[in-house]
Amino acid sequence: MKPDWSVVAAIESKAATLLSSNGMVYKGGKFPWPAKGELTGVFGENRGDHIHQGVDIAAPSGTPMYAVADGVVKISKADPGGYGWYVMIDHGGGVTTLYGHMYPETVKVKIGQRVSKGQMIAQVGNNGRSTGAHLHFEVRQNGKPVDPLQWIGK
Repeated sequence: MKPDWSVVAAIESKAATLLSSNGMVYKGGKFPWPAKGELTGVFGENRGDHIHQGVDIAAPSGTPMYAVADGVVKISKADPGGYGWYVMIDHGGGVTTLYGHMYPETVKVKIGQRVSKGQMIAQVGNNGRSTGAHLHFEVRQNGKPVDPLQWIGK
């Protein structure tokens, strides 16, 4: 009997739709700071071999980092050439945030998990391409990095 690949294609299409539309809708407003610390790097800095696509917040290793808005964890994995272990949260409406340089054992969330604004997601680390303990934080709109300082409240 020959398999009906149209059924498989329909299931894959439905799964892709569900994964890309997590049901979250970003409601607007300013984000809180994702961690307590000192701003040490800004968006758009020329770092020689790349342009910095987020902000860096220096803090001692182990400092909690928090989700800046309700969302669904989209990625939690290693990027040894850059972010170290990082987490990306989808807030809906094309808005995602990325948190980098933590150690995997400090991550408190899993892919697919819904998180709430202010929920601890991990701890600051010094993993990946990093010269000291800090949180690398990005905001992306429709996949394109934008200046996080335009999104973070005072």
